[in-house]
Amino acid sequence: MTSWDFACPDWEQRLREGRSLVPDLPLFKDKADRAVRIFDKLCVPDIEGQPPFAVAAGEWFRDIVRVIFGSLDDEGVRHVPEVFALVGKKNSKTTSGAGLMVTALLMNEVPWAEFLFIGPTQEIADLAFQQAAGMVEADPDGYLAKRFHVVDHKKTIRDRRNRAFVKVKTFDMKVMTGSKPIGVLVDELHVMGSIHYAARVVGQIRGALESKKNSFLLIITTQSDEPPAGVFRAELQYARGVRAGRIVDSRMLPLLYEFSEAMQTDRSKPWADPTYWPMVMPNLGRSLHLDTMIAGYRAAKEKGEEEERRWASQHLNIEIGLALQSDNWVGADFWAASPAHVASLAELKARCEVMVIGIDGGGLDDLLGLTLLGRERGTGRWLAWSRAWAHKIVLERRKEIAPRLLDLAELTPAKNQAQAIGC
Repeated sequence: MTSWDFACPDWEQRLREGRSLVPDLPLFKDKADRAVRIFDKLCVPDIEGQPPFAVAAGEWFRDIVRVIFGSLDDEGVRHVPEVFALVGKKNSKTTSGAGLMVTALLMNEVPWAEFLFIGPTQEIADLAFQQAAGMVEADPDGYLAKRFHVVDHKKTIRDRRNRAFVKVKTFDMKVMTGSKPIGVLVDELHVMGSIHYAARVVGQIRGALESKKNSFLLIITTQSDEPPAGVFRAELQYARGVRAGRIVDSRMLPLLYEFSEAMQTDRSKPWADPTYWPMVMPNLGRSLHLDTMIAGYRAAKEKGEEEERRWASQHLNIEIGLALQSDNWVGADFWAASPAHVASLAELKARCEVMVIGIDGGGLDDLLGLTLLGRERGTGRWLAWSRAWAHKIVLERRKEIAPRLLDLAELTPAKNQAQAIGC
């Protein structure tokens, strides 16, 4: 039986060896190869000499082209309907994404088909459109200029042959208004993690696509320069679950160019060794080069921990957390190493000989915090149990923190354990 299993348990070894992150899938080779040939011929408009993607793009993006177009069977069913790609800055995500959408127009056989390229900001959306329009203009044979009508003021490229079109939009609540796409590319999802309505919009996109058997959704993003939150955190955690094989029968194929959790949380920072960087820089030698990346990292490090954190998150996909923070609570250095856990208030009361209570409450648009601090009987260690509550009004009045509060609310009790602080 044909298997479309998206798990890739040997992903770290594949990265070390420079191999593809796409597991063995029964792609339809003729369609996959045709799509790659089309993509490779498109010219990058803003590079000297306007080289084709055959020269400018790394194999990592051809993998994406192969699976999206090579998974469409003769019955019109796309067996890889979603791809989630996590890759650092300077790997030509936006430009390659624009090339993929032009490829989608050239591969499409559906009249009046709609494709959307959604950017997190107006600037990125404009860049995507400029790149796609530039590819049409840069075609040395002039074929694309004859086939496509570029409508600058509407950020639209329309196929004169069958009226299909690709439209570039900025991410907002109205992005799906009047749209019935069969293909959507969402660029830089991490920027949308702090937007309180982002999950609803992504849900609308999926809802519009799931009714079509030939649809596809491609999400390409860099790691966040803050702890992952909201829709970005949810999608990233889901993708990791699929990669590990914990989530089966998924629609999403994960392609995550990141170091292992052990490597990221090692306080000796092995990831800072440039020897490892090619693992997570799949376009190295094309849109980015090791010597300039090393110089950039050294400059960031000289400016302090905060800039080092930002650089590492954006270029190496290092996830911000306990292992890499600046201006953080000093207790965090000891928190993760603490061996003791308190699972419940009842347990705290049973283990401690004396306790004190602290409460901090603001108005309805603030959090109400409660901490019980106790001295453990027999050991003298200080144990703490803490909780916080928020009225629903907080989610409306403090929209900038709403996604993070909702993330915390979803934590299971096992993950929300208090720990010993000090000893």
